[in-house]
Amino acid sequence: MPFDIEFLKKEKYCTLDVRSHIHYLEDIFLSIDDEWQNPSPKISRLTKKGYTVYDGPSLRNVLYVSNITDNLVKNVRDFMIESGIKQGLESLFQSNIGVCNIRAYRFTNNPPDNKTHYKDLLDLENTGFNPHLDGLCAGAIKLMIFKSKGEEKITLQHGALEIKPKNHWIPLVGESPVVAIFPPNIVLHRAYQPAPGKIRDAIELTIIKRKSDDFLVESSGAHAGYPLDMELWNNKAINN
Repeated sequence: MPFDIEFLKKEKYCTLDVRSHIHYLEDIFLSIDDEWQNPSPKISRLTKKGYTVYDGPSLRNVLYVSNITDNLVKNVRDFMIESGIKQGLESLFQSNIGVCNIRAYRFTNNPPDNKTHYKDLLDLENTGFNPHLDGLCAGAIKLMIFKSKGEEKITLQHGALEIKPKNHWIPLVGESPVVAIFPPNIVLHRAYQPAPGKIRDAIELTIIKRKSDDFLVESSGAHAGYPLDMELWNNKAINN
């Protein structure tokens, strides 16, 4: 098992060592580099119908990948299966699962305008993710994969994610990549602005239960949430 299920149940989070399978995600991290070289003027907030979506201001210093291609989605699917994470989460849920969203982004200090989604609605006051809970469907889990750009470790200076599963904040720091699972609806989380010159890239997977035993993986947009029609989600064919 790639992670300690009992620890996750008890502590409401866990970290994972996925270095032997991180190659499945390299093309997504490269797509973050590509977006940085040629940023989309507007965020691809919602790319599939039938999902909730956040339409408020987005942090100026977060740059989202605009197009998670079918090939990148397949890579995520392979990563989840070959790493054993899919099997582990299905044991945790006692249910089949699916990935209802993939998003990838770069978190920096104070980027120039040409490294932002400069034509979108941007938050010009905040520079980090304030403590919050997500408003996803009940039981949702997030799998977060973080890499520091050009460095071997992720520190708080990189704007590392911090979680508060109980009474104190736990920084997700260490050798890059840092990988964690937690239920974002019930675990407070935050991330402060990276220090100048520090870059933190992230791949974020939203994982929910699914009745069908085929493993559906979708990318639904940089600000998408969860399927509005869970019956449709449960019966959606894998090739749709």
